[in-house]
Amino acid sequence: MDQLWTNLPPVTKAWSVSIAATAALISTNRVKLINLIFVPDRAFGTQPWRLLTSFCCSEGLLMELLFELFLISGSCGRVEEIFSTKPALIPERLTDDFDQRQWDILHRYVEKNRVIDFFYYIVQIAVSIVVSASILHYELGLTIATLGAVLCRVLIYIDAQNNPHELINFMGFFTLRKSFYPWIEAMLTVFLNGGIAEDLAKLRDGNYGVLRNVLVWFYLMSIALGHFWWATRDLLLSTVHYDGHDRRREVKRDALKRYGVMKVDVVRESLAWLLLPPWYWIILPEIKTMRL
Repeated sequence: MDQLWTNLPPVTKAWSVSIAATAALISTNRVKLINLIFVPDRAFGTQPWRLLTSFCCSEGLLMELLFELFLISGSCGRVEEIFSTKPALIPERLTDDFDQRQWDILHRYVEKNRVIDFFYYIVQIAVSIVVSASILHYELGLTIATLGAVLCRVLIYIDAQNNPHELINFMGFFTLRKSFYPWIEAMLTVFLNGGIAEDLAKLRDGNYGVLRNVLVWFYLMSIALGHFWWATRDLLLSTVHYDGHDRRREVKRDALKRYGVMKVDVVRESLAWLLLPPWYWIILPEIKTMRL
């Protein structure tokens, strides 16, 4: 356990500490859980701290807390360990004329800022969770109180997509590919704890109570947001709208210039504005002006 704790990357460790500390405060009656969970009417009103504490609260020092910390240390830790601001996120117009020295400067800057870049990524995901949970609350009257659990499942999904063929042992019963884990966890949890069997039985009588099952929406939102953030960053930007072959990109760019063709990849440009941390828009022009 000590070795696991020591090896946790910074953002994951800070999040784990905040959850453990909040759980300790709740269990010793220093604070009340009801004052920390996400209630949109209060979070956007007189109690804005709920926007933060809802990502850090847990129901005291219970086995559920240890399991949640285990999930966070695994999913968030693995995502953070391999996280980096890749060249695919940077619009080519900003790096077209970079020489080797400028690329080296950029790579050092990216490596130096890995922690803050990942924190920015987590904040973006957290904002999307708040927006989604608020829409769910105001449109359907359903409240997801602990947003940290949603963030954890989003990161589990991203980690599963990053390592889809990795084999994991599920609860000691069987081995499966990691890409299936988010779906299996969702189905088992919903069927065992969500009262879904009763809701499905009522469908025959025209009762659509299943659409108001909070646990169903919890996992739907987690998987949908997980897929969105994974697909935009690791699929569309890094694969579909980016050619990792430097020489091929250079030949294509020179050919377009030779024939006076100006081509703008609107999707890639839009995703870059969404995903690239704002400080890169400042440092990249500065690096571009540097010359030996």
